[in-house]
Amino acid sequence: MSDFLRRINEHIVIRQATIHDLPSLASFYSEVDHPDQAVWIEIMMDGRHPYTRPEHFIIAWDTKSNEIAASAIFMPWVYSYEQIEIQVSRIEQVFTRPAYQGQGIMRGIMDEIHRLSNERGDDMQVVFGKPVFYRRFGYTLSLPNEQEGRAVTIKASDKMAEDEEPIYRIIDISDQDLPFVARLYTRIYSRYMICLAADEVCFNYAKNIYPNETIRLIVDDKNNAVGFLMYGGAASVYGLELAEEVSYYQVRKSILSDFLSKGIREINLKLGPAHPFYQVLGDYNQSCLPTVSGYARIPDISRFLMRIRSVLAARLASSSYAHYSGSIQLTLHNQFEGYHLEFVDGELMKVDSVSAEYGNVQIARDFLVQILLGRKAVDELTQENAEVYFDNNDLRTLFMILFPKKASYILSLN
Repeated sequence: MSDFLRRINEHIVIRQATIHDLPSLASFYSEVDHPDQAVWIEIMMDGRHPYTRPEHFIIAWDTKSNEIAASAIFMPWVYSYEQIEIQVSRIEQVFTRPAYQGQGIMRGIMDEIHRLSNERGDDMQVVFGKPVFYRRFGYTLSLPNEQEGRAVTIKASDKMAEDEEPIYRIIDISDQDLPFVARLYTRIYSRYMICLAADEVCFNYAKNIYPNETIRLIVDDKNNAVGFLMYGGAASVYGLELAEEVSYYQVRKSILSDFLSKGIREINLKLGPAHPFYQVLGDYNQSCLPTVSGYARIPDISRFLMRIRSVLAARLASSSYAHYSGSIQLTLHNQFEGYHLEFVDGELMKVDSVSAEYGNVQIARDFLVQILLGRKAVDELTQENAEVYFDNNDLRTLFMILFPKKASYILSLN
């Protein structure tokens, strides 16, 4: 048995899993979620997943009936925040058997996940799931919705004629192409505030290990790779990047014709809220795809602000408040939290936790997380809620510069 974490009652204990729990976990998730989940659970426990291991499964074990009562996973990932790396735990597969619900078991599991994640030095925990449910564990609706994108109907005219020689073709990928894919993927870092910092190991997982994902190359008439597509099923695209020398308009017909050649006319482009491919599809019938709400929990505001201090400095440097020196006394409503931010010559030098009832900036903690992660603009919050307070216009403008609204997209490799 792995390390004991806590006891819920006489029979229920919470602990980290070991590889010996694989049969029980595969059976548990097949019962409470979907039979196909057993394959994914095996991949994450037997070492094939890039980062997740058995100890990232936190289970509640009933010692009387010898079964899993509840389980959740905290998967270690690295995200890009404006091109700097932050450490993240992504919470997945949060399930309790119906007979065990209402006993505080999942609360115990989530508390242990947060403790272990904090000990690992994670900057935040994220989860995509049921609206409202995760708020009880300290999560804020502050990330982009997962699977955000558009359903598109392809036109019959997009099919290549039999005698037409396409300039660009979609071909199968080899392992030798994975470094190219990983390099090209980094273009996403400048498009979005927050995104998955995927590397070659991640793309190898998508290509060779996880059964529902496929990567294909886009090549020109000289067989040079100029882009890639990632598929989650035959009609869903959740990754598409091109080299600088090629435009999305140029490859549009090749991409759409490739679907038509397989008899597919309706496709789901799960490329996030702001992908440039959408711009060349203005004449196509489109509709928004159903999404899953994205939540984040930032346990240590001071540490997070210092982690992104280089980003804050760059934002100030390109603004009318360059070289700003001064202090901000930030208090969070109803949280008994306060922070003293000290800026010197345009750089955040330190963030101290303080006890203060009133600061020159006052904001609810949920709202602060939303502006830190680009989900809301300062202007939106001040217009929507009178509880956001700035002592003067300089402070309000500084917050607008330091924490702009910007789209994010979290690539899901599962």
